[in-house]
Amino acid sequence: MRFEVLRTNLEKLIKQRNISSIFATIMLVTNLILVSSFILKDEKIVIIPANLKQTVWLSSNEVSKEYLEEWAVFIASLILDVSSDSAEFKRQVLLRHISSNYKNQLSKELIQNQQKMLQEQFSTSFRPIEAEVSPRELTVVIKGDLITFVGSKNIKQERTNYLMKFDYSLGNLILKSFKSEVKE
Repeated sequence: MRFEVLRTNLEKLIKQRNISSIFATIMLVTNLILVSSFILKDEKIVIIPANLKQTVWLSSNEVSKEYLEEWAVFIASLILDVSSDSAEFKRQVLLRHISSNYKNQLSKELIQNQQKMLQEQFSTSFRPIEAEVSPRELTVVIKGDLITFVGSKNIKQERTNYLMKFDYSLGNLILKSFKSEVKE
């Protein structure tokens, strides 16, 4: 009789152990899947600052079309919306967002332009009209009117396309090149 009770209890314990082992194995596999998906996940960060007109996102290896467009408009305003008073400040801000390979060349061009502005007493304003964005190539062609003023008098207005090439690494979008082409 005692042997039968012990055998029954032993069978119950073995069943409980087997069920617990099955649940522990399922939890282990589930945890491994969760950890691997967390490590391999390409997370997108949604950014909506007050000065952006669109919702944009970034991930570890790509940016949204809208982010690239907003960034191009920002860079264009730093380079093209300048007066002799604002040129130095805008140059300093711009140089924080430029590829190290392009920084010296662009800085020299901006300093020359600033000196010319001081001598000739003119300023420029850029009014973007449209942007053609290529997120895969990280390029933007921004089209707009570049207006030159002497004092408050508009002396020249030209339709211009600007090609911007960017580089993106670890959440940092930097300008690699900026070229203009007069269209009209």
